[in-house]
Amino acid sequence: LEVTAPTLARSGEDILVTWSVRNDGNATTNLALWNDKLVLSRDTTLSADDVILSGSITHSGLLSPGQGYTGRATMTLPRDLSGDYYVIVDTSTNRSVFEDGRIGNNSRASIVALHIDLAPVADLTVADVTGPAALRPGDSATVSYTVTNQGAAAATGSWRDRIYVDNAGALTEVANLFFSDGLAIGATKT
Repeated sequence: LEVTAPTLARSGEDILVTWSVRNDGNATTNLALWNDKLVLSRDTTLSADDVILSGSITHSGLLSPGQGYTGRATMTLPRDLSGDYYVIVDTSTNRSVFEDGRIGNNSRASIVALHIDLAPVADLTVADVTGPAALRPGDSATVSYTVTNQGAAAATGSWRDRIYVDNAGALTEVANLFFSDGLAIGATKT
């Protein structure tokens, strides 16, 4: 088993992982279908705290002794992950292929760790909120505020601002505004 993966990426990006599996046994596999698993690990050993990229990549086909295959998968890294991780491939992850106990070589880590930096993200902040100090039920009110993108990336897509009244710790939504035009780095909306 050999694993090839990039050495540098950003969170949320797609990475291509390739791995080669070979039947080192003396018999053809008893199954023609099994699953390989891809994980990110802080070390080179599979463990419960690893980040699973894919728990099930299906291989199809019998393998005669000495025969192998190359797997390829494009995986999306989690958006909030950073640090150094090894990419580990675990073939026949459910141990469904009969190997007479010889499963010590079913998992392999990339030789070099993958360094993951956090991708820049938007950071919308609210400031300069003004409105009435007191209201009676049924009163109309005007509320104003400023939203600023203080992040390192433009806000794309859509979002909804919600306005609440705080009644002794119980929040009640009284209005909301929908935005779909994004917000550039450092830009504001009032």
